[in-house]
Amino acid sequence: SVVLFDEIEKAHPDIFNILLQILEEGTLTDTHGRKVDFRDTIIIMTSNLGARELQKGGKVGFAEDLKQIEAGRRERAMDALKKQFSPEFLNRIDEIVFFNSLNRDQIKDIVNIMVARINDQLFDRRILIEINDEGREFFADVGFDDKFGARPLRRALQREVEDHLATRYLEGAFREPTKLLISSVIGDDKKRTVKYEEQEWTEYESLFNKKREERAQKEAQKKEKEAAQLKLRITPIRTSPSSAKPANSGQLT
Repeated sequence: SVVLFDEIEKAHPDIFNILLQILEEGTLTDTHGRKVDFRDTIIIMTSNLGARELQKGGKVGFAEDLKQIEAGRRERAMDALKKQFSPEFLNRIDEIVFFNSLNRDQIKDIVNIMVARINDQLFDRRILIEINDEGREFFADVGFDDKFGARPLRRALQREVEDHLATRYLEGAFREPTKLLISSVIGDDKKRTVKYEEQEWTEYESLFNKKREERAQKEAQKKEKEAAQLKLRITPIRTSPSSAKPANSGQLT
């Protein structure tokens, strides 16, 4: 099993005493003497301490290469952890992983992932969203923040894509399979805005039939697995011939 403690630095100090026992012994004993086994458990803890420390201290400074910059960031993050957590606690952690800041290409990849999730929800409504490079550039600009990372991206997609789809749907659009192409243009005010173009989605029927076949196969596999599990549960335990004989009652026959 996996246990996740999100933003562990916000936990009550008593929690760390409990974690010390879990990380050291692999078990946890409550006040009633009952033990909980954590030996086959992966414990993951997240923290924003390093990121906050970097924001307070500004940039690392001049460096000859990216490795030196990264080493400076790791050192500052470790200093922040040491100020918050005791040495006993940190020494019981097997691995400390530092997450680097997202770059522009990674933000674009996240845009593709989020759009793919929206398309999964829209498929039964016969709508497909496609975003070109200009559109991804737009969302990389409005959906990323140095402080909050890619969190604003979800709101940007909801505002610029999902809200637009809802408005057009209420206006009577998308009665036929539709492909919505999203790009970006620079207006007279030198600001980027979203551009929408609706086209007929000619490949929908073939994709629909393919998805229907895939769903049918998955459903059949699921039923076969459930039937096999049910058969294992109801299979009687066979006894040996000797154990099947009735016990001797002491009467002669």
